[in-house]
Amino acid sequence: MAFEAIVGILRGEKHIFINTVVITRNSFLDGAKIADVDFKQRKITLFGVVSNHSDKHHKNKYIIHDNHFYFNPALDFVLSANDILVVFG
Repeated sequence: MAFEAIVGILRGEKHIFINTVVITRNSFLDGAKIADVDFKQRKITLFGVVSNHSDKHHKNKYIIHDNHFYFNPALDFVLSANDILVVFG
């Protein structure tokens, strides 16, 4: 699904956008697993997560300064306050 969104952006389709969402402390996303978030209901697709904590089990991890970017994180990935969701819609 993320691949389809990327293709749409590259083709210039106006109904597809990329955006970021910062997780605030004590929000419903703070401490939630990716599997617990209904992205379809919100009509968005998760592309990745920028986080300052390291998940040693995640294979698609890239270092960005003092953070990590997790491309297409696993369903058991736990979100934390100050994580940044990169989403398509």
